Amino acid sequence: MLRATSSESIEMQMMSRWILCTSLLFVSAIVGCGGNAPEKPAQKASEQTTGTAPAAGSAPAAAGDKSAPMADAGTDMPDKSAAAPTADSTKPMPDAAPVAVAPKVTPPAAAITGPAPVPAKVDPEVQKRIAGFGEKIKALMAKKAAEGGLEKNDFKQLGLAFHNFESTFSHFPALNGNGAKDSTAPGLSWRVYLLPYLDQAPLYNEFKLDEAWDSEHNKALISKMPPIYGTNEEGKTRVHVLTGNGAPFKNDVGIRFAEITDGTSNTFLCVEAGADKAEIWTKPGGLEFDPKDPFKCLGTIGDEFMVAFMDGSVRSIAKTTKPDQLALLIQSGDGTPLAPDALEAPTAEAVAAPAKIAEPVTPLEPATPRVDLSYIPTDAFAAVVVHPRRIWSHPVVKSIRDQLPPEAFGDASRDMPFEARMGVGQVNEVSGWLGIAPQNVDELTVLFDKSLPDAATTGFADGAPQFGVLVRNSGPIDIEAAITKLTQRIKTAEVQEFEGVQLIVSPGEGACFAFINDSMFLVGQVDFVKKMITAKEQVESTSALTKRLEAAGNRLFVLAVDGVATESALKLIARDIPPPISLFSAYFLGAKELSILMDLDAAEFMQLNLQFKKPELATGLYGILDQQWTWAKGQYEEAKGFMSADPFAAPLQPYSDQLIAETQLTQADDTLSFTIPKIKDLDQLPERMKPAIEAARKAAENAKRMNGLKQIGLAFHNYHDVYNHFPAFNGSGQKDQPHPGLSWRVHILPFIEEASLYNQFKLDEAWDSEHNKPLIAKMPKLYGTNAEGKTSYHVITGKGAPFQKDAGIGLRDITDGTSNTILVVETGEDVADIWTKPGALEFNPEDPLKCIGAAFKEFSFLMMDGSVRRSKDIKPETFSKLVQHADGEVIGDF
Repeated sequence: MLRATSSESIEMQMMSRWILCTSLLFVSAIVGCGGNAPEKPAQKASEQTTGTAPAAGSAPAAAGDKSAPMADAGTDMPDKSAAAPTADSTKPMPDAAPVAVAPKVTPPAAAITGPAPVPAKVDPEVQKRIAGFGEKIKALMAKKAAEGGLEKNDFKQLGLAFHNFESTFSHFPALNGNGAKDSTAPGLSWRVYLLPYLDQAPLYNEFKLDEAWDSEHNKALISKMPPIYGTNEEGKTRVHVLTGNGAPFKNDVGIRFAEITDGTSNTFLCVEAGADKAEIWTKPGGLEFDPKDPFKCLGTIGDEFMVAFMDGSVRSIAKTTKPDQLALLIQSGDGTPLAPDALEAPTAEAVAAPAKIAEPVTPLEPATPRVDLSYIPTDAFAAVVVHPRRIWSHPVVKSIRDQLPPEAFGDASRDMPFEARMGVGQVNEVSGWLGIAPQNVDELTVLFDKSLPDAATTGFADGAPQFGVLVRNSGPIDIEAAITKLTQRIKTAEVQEFEGVQLIVSPGEGACFAFINDSMFLVGQVDFVKKMITAKEQVESTSALTKRLEAAGNRLFVLAVDGVATESALKLIARDIPPPISLFSAYFLGAKELSILMDLDAAEFMQLNLQFKKPELATGLYGILDQQWTWAKGQYEEAKGFMSADPFAAPLQPYSDQLIAETQLTQADDTLSFTIPKIKDLDQLPERMKPAIEAARKAAENAKRMNGLKQIGLAFHNYHDVYNHFPAFNGSGQKDQPHPGLSWRVHILPFIEEASLYNQFKLDEAWDSEHNKPLIAKMPKLYGTNAEGKTSYHVITGKGAPFQKDAGIGLRDITDGTSNTILVVETGEDVADIWTKPGALEFNPEDPLKCIGAAFKEFSFLMMDGSVRRSKDIKPETFSKLVQHADGEVIGDF
């Protein structure tokens, strides 16, 4: 974990990590490998210098001798024999054998000839536009500073911290302490006690918990307020909990979930108050709530304010909300249910809409033979270069892509919230507000700087290299929209100039964006981005890294590492390598250069070249890897029978046969090469994969439907938390309210994050009234995507079924048990109906399965306990017992 000693250092670490992870995720999303970006990128890049690492016990004796010095890889040479791998204990492993004679090959080619690409010029018009945008950024930053720099994601994290605290102690913190009944509370705010759950354990440990917030020791810590509480220089925050008449928080003892009888989705957890109510973050206390004037305690607020609810959700509450309704939300046990339509819809957020995605303006042309070396500084020691548009447009990739639904590539998730971090959702969020689509990017280059602190005095996390990312888009970017969105996502921002380029800099975070022209930008840490700008005119290779890139040529994907340039980093990494791998430290520290090349059309599909400082190291590692490769080929032959029976693996078997037979491990002096040749008949892959892709598509659709049912189940339970019953099939389910006729699906809208749509309905009119009928077209995606607004999600009514007209059933009425009673079923299209139309499937005990139509052979259903089941050929009598909630019949496994 990174150490943080001030709000500025915390912000810098968070922003730097976010930019780097987003860039690497961008690479992952483009090349289709997915997964999370590595936290320690330099380590991950360098680890690959070991090639195919042998299993524990297979390293040479000298390398495993811990008494031998490791600083000089050339001093302690490995033995040329190795034990066999132990990956499969059921198979006999080959005995240790003398090192095989390494086939000699021609060393990697020198720089590819041909004209060097022309460096992209700095566009002076773009720079003028950005410079002129500086005043707007200043105004925006001043507004954010006045508001305390609070964001929705901050409240999400606070809600999670509260819940993690409760999971540990079975109660929330109190206003003035940790909330335990038997603890003494001299007076530190609840905010201090949440610190360990906000990645702020080191700061928490600096407090003296047996002293007051303003003791001589604790008072000095006020200036270290974490940015999640705001950015006020005096250490004042606008994040508060509420106390007073009926409010949940009080001194000394923390509230428990069991005491929140109004429901967790119906009770405030913490709020964003006005600037005039800002208070020292370590000072105990809360806002004193007055039920007669609930807005008074919030101070001077704008048109809306943010609230985290007890269930962890975050919403903006409009200032125009009725005071009596606001009071009901604050009081945790008032016993008065709050109608979801009681809250006024919040005003539109003052944020820029995502920029329009820039489409390519030029056709995709054949790749030039030489790689573009401009903007690659001499201080860079590692580079990842990928050409997304070429990959995306390749005939084989395109054919496979056309068989898959859009969501497989994340196209459907661009509207995901910003807090959906680490995954395709985050990549699409970033690309969306920048106005770029990953598949339209011509080139993406991630670079790492060799400058590192002293390895002897720092841990790797503190010694991680600086980085920079270069993006060349195929179409013009809406720069103004991108900058507006960018400056709203970071705490502070300003415009600086360097060598004619305008930098959008976050001073406290040490990170920046730099638009070179309207289709190219740099992003990364300020110092390294400046080095990139300085190298903007570079045409010829000037370092070991650029020479390696030049030799690689313009492949679809290239990773290159100059091990010599970062020898101190390698020593630092080797220090923390776990024992089984540390046996190979001699090879690791002896690495000189690494490159991995991949291309679908080149003579080699993939080639890994690993160069050492001395030929003896290459010879020693060759012996180990050659022996393991021979063993692996034997294992593959035994596994072929299983592959042919696997619907996903069988279509790939001809390709794997070729790869196993033709892949070569060779040595040329000080260099090892692992080469996979061009894949034959690759153009036939999409057709061969059709059955597997279709199976995967159906599995994905089933998973999506199952997740949809889970969300509906959660909405039902949150509705029950508020009203103590479920909705009826034709209305809210409250006995004293009229039911003119709107489906239960409408009434749970506020609980599936569709409150704004819910507020558009006239609840005192029928589903097909002149006002309500146009809203059918706005059916949430959770209910389906039918163009007519029809959904296949239904509740069940009839004799013994739980849902009836007008009155909503409560959990107490389900005497057969919630895990034994169906809540919602997903039927076939033959019984789909308009989503706003009241009604339910009519259950007949004489013919139980008739109501669900043709779907009864295989369908999904949601149980009252929130679990989701999928059943194939369910028996009618079993289905009947699962529908009837009080028949006294309990079903076991089915």
